[in-house]
Formats: sequence, structure tokens, C-alpha cells
Amino acid sequence: MAAGPDHERVDAFAEHLTNVFKPHPYEGPPEHEKMVMECSRKLQQRVPCQKIHNKRGQKSNTKANTKKSPGYDLITNKILKELPNSGVRLMTEIYNAMTKLQFIPPQWKVAQIIMLLKPGKQPEDPKSYRPISLLPIPSKIYESLLLLRILPLVEQHKIIPDHQFGFRRKHATVDQIHRLINEIDKSFESKEYCASVFLDISQAFDRVWHEGLLFKIKSSLPNYICQILESFIQNRRFVVQHGEALSRLCDINAGVPQKACWGHYSTLSTPLTYQPQTV
Repeated sequence: MAAGPDHERVDAFAEHLTNVFKPHPYEGPPEHEKMVMECSRKLQQRVPCQKIHNKRGQKSNTKANTKKSPGYDLITNKILKELPNSGVRLMTEIYNAMTKLQFIPPQWKVAQIIMLLKPGKQPEDPKSYRPISLLPIPSKIYESLLLLRILPLVEQHKIIPDHQFGFRRKHATVDQIHRLINEIDKSFESKEYCASVFLDISQAFDRVWHEGLLFKIKSSLPNYICQILESFIQNRRFVVQHGEALSRLCDINAGVPQKACWGHYSTLSTPLTYQPQTV
């Protein structure tokens, strides 16, 4: 990527990210892929769900961090905090309509991406940049409201196993380190070997297979939440901003947004940690 005008750089970044936001080629048994694809198309009919109340919407607006950058729509947390009660009621009505229809508006599925150069990397290579997605804040507030319903179900159905600490409340990296040290100590006491394998999954967020994700969550979460998550992850788009220039609007064919409240729960890799055929 030559160092040229901003509009040339954003086009190069957009082309690079378009190739990144694609699923990996499927290499498993064909019958398994067919089962996953059919399952994602067999979601049941819509069912009634609990409404979001105005007080909950008001509380979410009040707790929002005013220092967070807005998305491409330029709606900030400060603007939402200043809404009168009538504005909060209208926002809550929108959120309830989205829940009832199990539909995320396409305008709320556009990410504005800023590219930050990684330390010590060559600025001419698009791979040397870390993409930072700025998402519409009204969408993030809705995600946080739905997450309050998802979290109890995650715990109830043990979607995240006890040995996984990521994306869990009151589970920090330090706790996992203590767990590892405890296993090492037990091995020393019993005079046994203790082996540990550390894996770094490249582009874990960027290449999530949408149909496979829906297949994993369908058996554990209510149908209306599965439908909302399906609308949330599919048909997303992005624009790249560099300086004053914006790229064209591009499609995202795989992956989940890292800065979204649901993003972490959309990359759950639970089967990878205990299935014997993983390696």
C-alpha cells in the first residue's frame, strides 16, 4: 500500500478488510455442514417475549459513558443522556419493536472502522494496522438491555463451562493463573508431569462462521433471542475512515463486532476445549 492521499488509503484498507471478513473454508464432513446449515434455517416461529420498561431504558442511558466515541451516525452518549422522558419512551418503544420483530435495523449494523498502526510494523502493509470498530451507540444500549436476559440463561444452561474464564463476571485472568499454578502444585505433590498448551486463535472475531454460531446457541437460548442474534450478525457492513476520507460501504460476510456487547458471547469456543477430535 503506497503512502498516498487519504482516499486511496481507505480504499486499500477496505479491500483488505473485505478479504478478512470471510469465513474459513469448511474442512469438516459434508454431512455436518449440511446439518448446521439446515438447523440455522429451521428457527421456530416468533413467540411472545417480555417487554423492556422505560425505567430500564432510562437507567441504561444514565449509566452510559459519555467519553465513548460515537459511530458513523454521530449520536453520542451525551445526547442520549439529555433526552427528555418522552424521548426515552420513544427509544424504549423502538427497542420493544425490535424485540417483538426480532429485527436489528440495517442502519445500526454499520461499523465505522479506524485503522491504528501496530507498534514496530510497516505502515505500507494493511496487515500492520489494528481495526477499531465504532458502532452506533443506540444499538449498543439495546444490546446491553438484551444481555441482561442472556446472562442468566448462559449460567443456567452452562453454555460457558467452569474451566472457561473469558467473558464471565467475577472471572479474571489472575484467577485463571491461580488455577494453573494450583494444577502445577498438585502435579509436584503427586510427582507427575504437568503439561500446558497455549493457543492463540488468529482473527477469532473476524472469521466467526455465522451458521455454525447459530447452530451452537439454538439448543440453549430461547428462539426469540436466537432470531435477534441472527439479525444482529448477518448483513452487517462497514466503512473505513482515515483522516477526512471515508471508503465505500462494504459487506461483512463473517465475524462479529469486537466492541459489541454481544460480540464476546458470539465467539464462544466451548466445544474446542473438550472434544477429543479437536486436535
